[in-house]
Amino acid sequence: RDRSTMGGEQSANRRAEAEEDLAEEEEKVLQTQDKEHLWTILHEEASSVDGEESCVFTRTPGKGFEAELCCRGVQHLRHLRHPNILKFLCFEQSGAGLVLRTEPVVPLGMVLGMGGLRAEGRVVGWRGVAEGLHFLHSKAGLSHNNLHAGCIFVSTSSSQWRIGGMEAMELSSKMDAEFLKSILPIRHPTAVPPEDKEKGVKGPKFGAGVLPGHSRDVWAFGQLLLDVVKGKANTGDATMLSYVQQRMLHQNPSCRPTMKEILAQCWMRNEVTEIIAFLSNLAIKTSQQKKTFFSGLNQQIHSLPSSVVSEYLIPHLLTPFVMRECGRGEVWRDIFTLSPSPSPSSPTSAFQGTLDIDQDTCPVLAREEYKAHVLPTVFNLLQCREKCVRLILLQHLKQFTSCCSKEDLTRDVLPEVLVGLQDSCDEVVGATLRSLGDLVDMLGAQVVMGTTQRTVFAEAAPRVVPPLRAMSEPGGKSLDTPHDNFLLQQSDASRIPVPVSDQSDGGMERSQRMELMRQRREEQRQKMQAKQKLGIILYHQSSSFVMLCMCVVCVVCSCRKGPG
Repeated sequence: RDRSTMGGEQSANRRAEAEEDLAEEEEKVLQTQDKEHLWTILHEEASSVDGEESCVFTRTPGKGFEAELCCRGVQHLRHLRHPNILKFLCFEQSGAGLVLRTEPVVPLGMVLGMGGLRAEGRVVGWRGVAEGLHFLHSKAGLSHNNLHAGCIFVSTSSSQWRIGGMEAMELSSKMDAEFLKSILPIRHPTAVPPEDKEKGVKGPKFGAGVLPGHSRDVWAFGQLLLDVVKGKANTGDATMLSYVQQRMLHQNPSCRPTMKEILAQCWMRNEVTEIIAFLSNLAIKTSQQKKTFFSGLNQQIHSLPSSVVSEYLIPHLLTPFVMRECGRGEVWRDIFTLSPSPSPSSPTSAFQGTLDIDQDTCPVLAREEYKAHVLPTVFNLLQCREKCVRLILLQHLKQFTSCCSKEDLTRDVLPEVLVGLQDSCDEVVGATLRSLGDLVDMLGAQVVMGTTQRTVFAEAAPRVVPPLRAMSEPGGKSLDTPHDNFLLQQSDASRIPVPVSDQSDGGMERSQRMELMRQRREEQRQKMQAKQKLGIILYHQSSSFVMLCMCVVCVVCSCRKGPG
């Protein structure tokens, strides 16, 4: 019995140890797994909320701490509004699971995997993330606590980077050791600084003036920068890499810089970010600053690659506020001018002619970039009711409508242009009428005017008449034979019907054909004159015969009555 009891206790101890080992393994797996799978993104689902395109995030129904954190992250997205934070549209919670709808975005990892980021785009992207984190730290008093590539998304409309994945976010004042232990399983490994990886987290012990949660986001942001530039050759980011390694990834949390200090670094700025920053703060700029900026904007745009201009600057330039402040400057002329296509016109285009481009005009964008980024923005601007915006669009209407299909022109452009005819401003009505002339060339008068057209003005100039078949030609028609198909040649003296042959003699020269036509007309004229002379002679002869008959009647009557 003692042996059996001891054996049972040993087996129970072994089972308990196995369960503990299994729990530890599960905890390790949970802590090292990819945290991007808290939500599943439905990229292919075409959905809309209040007419807006949206991206759908789903999560299977579940209970526990992770589900609670997901709901908390949704609440943060709902209340936070910033250009660099993921835009919330709606949220649904049911027995089928959680459904979150946001603006159309794609994960940053997908964009990095395709290798479609230029050096200028990377700087614009990580500066946007830094500005978003600075807003969370300084304005909202929040700490993200789980910043990594999986929670950064790229907007499909403006190519700006957005911060999402706010399940571990919390007020800096409420972050303690217990909270840090509770969120550790859902944090990404690169977002966990060394002080949180130590056994038994005891909470923050940082220097004065630095909020506890901010140093964690600075560490995670440094890891994100390394992931973005990893494997990139000739990036020219040696200064950035040195700063990240020495300052942002410092082992001592109190030595890490704040986001404000990071934004002041030279590698966080370039020409594109300077333009975007000025346009974003345009409302607080003086008139002289605006004048200086817009006078040199055209030259700055031409110095940048067209792909950078189309992806990062066009969404900021083609806005009602910027267009109103800039006025009708030369920058719009080059942006709206369509680059000449090296290939023939597309059969789907409503305009099949050649555009007249001024010698001083230098198109900024290639044709494909123009269609992808300028046209969708213009269609939205046509619904704007600001006078300056409408006049700029009407001034360049022929340029951007030349690459539209007839369906797009009829459905999206023509109805909005016709609205300008109802305006009380003579300048808007005049510009609208001039633009309708361009649309008539593309769509036709009946589509633009909306009424049935009839022929009011005819061609006055004589047309070239095909030659007649020779009279001796087999199967030819005689001039004396009536011909149903004839052409009226108008002149001041008379209208002479000239027969038209059904087939033209391709081998006869133009001068010979004209001479033959002249001979035929001369013959017709002579015949008409002969008929007129014959009619006059017959008239005189008939008059004489009538007079003779009357005399005979008078003589007969006088003879019957007798003398007297």
